[in-house]
Amino acid sequence: MKKLLFSLLFVSLLTLFFIPVMVSSLGSEFQSGWQDNQFIAEKVSKTLDKTFDKDIREIPTSQFYQEFVDEMGRTYSGNLILQELITENGAYKATYVGELYSN
Repeated sequence: MKKLLFSLLFVSLLTLFFIPVMVSSLGSEFQSGWQDNQFIAEKVSKTLDKTFDKDIREIPTSQFYQEFVDEMGRTYSGNLILQELITENGAYKATYVGELYSN
């Protein structure tokens, strides 16, 4: 009886200590393998200042923006939303803010 109880205790301890390590190790491998085989949408925050010399009603509330970033070797694009509009020297200075995603 003691031998059976000891065996069950030993198996339980092995289960508690080794299976979580194996699962987390397999999860990491799966995740890194999945990252290698999937499209990863990297994003960057962007603030864009534009000056308009037209009627305030003609200034767009959103602006599509695209740029190539040499350091990353990728093109980023997305819609920026008008966050601030001020008058400066008789013109309107618009500040657009948003996230750009790599293509």
